[in-house]
Amino acid sequence: MHTLIISRLVNFGLRKDQKHIKIDAYKSRFEVILRDGEKVYRQYMLDTLDDIRLAKLLKTLKDTLLD
Repeated sequence: MHTLIISRLVNFGLRKDQKHIKIDAYKSRFEVILRDGEKVYRQYMLDTLDDIRLAKLLKTLKDTLLD
């Protein structure tokens, strides 16, 4: 399994309360989660990363305040 985390953090390191997108790659699917700390806002299992739901999550993250 491989993991990619995307956030709007200016400085190095991810705080527990900061919104981020976590993408876990499995053999043939991707689990995509928008969360901050323990709160999960959206969670999807995608066959490809070329999915409109991921694009919407990226836009949501882009529209959050810069930390």
